[in-house]
Amino acid sequence: MGQRSLTPQRTHCPNPQGQLDASWLNLPRNPQRQASFTHANKSASLRPTENDLDTLYNHADDYQSFGQRFPAQYCFDFEQLQTQLSQLNAERIKGLLNTNQGWFIVNGSDGQLNYRRCSASSTQCIEIILREDMTLNISTTLNACRTDDQ
Repeated sequence: MGQRSLTPQRTHCPNPQGQLDASWLNLPRNPQRQASFTHANKSASLRPTENDLDTLYNHADDYQSFGQRFPAQYCFDFEQLQTQLSQLNAERIKGLLNTNQGWFIVNGSDGQLNYRRCSASSTQCIEIILREDMTLNISTTLNACRTDDQ
């Protein structure tokens, strides 16, 4: 009989140009999973911002990154969100957000932003990569786009 491999199994899920299925955000987290490059996140810091939302800031190699999760009940003004995100001049933006025009996957790079409708999710999030010298308060900018009672 054949022997079972003790090597951890990896799942390969192809995704065209970084487009992920929004349902993946609802998959259960595996706390035993270990990152392959643990040194890459040593400078990251998780700190609360407005209303103690999960916000992650990181910087390395002349870039800074910003990530934030929002409760599903938050609602953003679609047009205001488009305007604010396009003015960031970000290297990369990706997110899943609830707007007054429905749920959207936001995906952008090289100054081009794409908004694709998607089904509702139990959470919302956004990740933005900028040049390090661009000191912006992105959390405040995003929260200014909200249309729900703040």
